[in-house]
Amino acid sequence: MTRAVLYVCHGSRIAKAREEAIAFIERCQKHVKADIQEISFLELASPSIEEGFEICVKRGASHVSVVPLLLLTAVHAKKRYSR
Repeated sequence: MTRAVLYVCHGSRIAKAREEAIAFIERCQKHVKADIQEISFLELASPSIEEGFEICVKRGASHVSVVPLLLLTAVHAKKRYSR
């Protein structure tokens, strides 16, 4: 059995936000025992979740665990909408 972990970040149009999320995951990866570890994004960045999953499978994963890492509140969650 080949295990993979697919980390899913929210994604951002801001490069620094994407870089910070990736840097955090890269620090965490050192403590995770998995044959394959990949990073993907929910939106606004690549690779997408689908692409990340495909990368895991192409690298030989027979089992993929998905770990959501939504570190910050997204802008659309901060806005107040009136009804």
